[in-house]
Amino acid sequence: MSTSDGNGAVAVDRVGNQPGRGAWLHPAPDCLQAAIRRRAFARALRISGSPDVSGVEEYFDHQDRLAAPGNRTGSEEHEHTVKSR
Repeated sequence: MSTSDGNGAVAVDRVGNQPGRGAWLHPAPDCLQAAIRRRAFARALRISGSPDVSGVEEYFDHQDRLAAPGNRTGSEEHEHTVKSR
């Protein structure tokens, strides 16, 4: 995640080339919900207030729809970098 326009929005940076501060997030919906509940994005990105994580939630929803049930194993999952926009 990184902040480039100062609006506090958070986005997934799959390639890892967006400017700004980043944080690693495991691609499991439970991990996303835990990060939101713990307010981990604001701490990891060193931003004040509650960032808009709707872009990350949409990304996770989209990934869940693409993945066939039972095809994802722990060995095939990869962490993603999330950045604030």
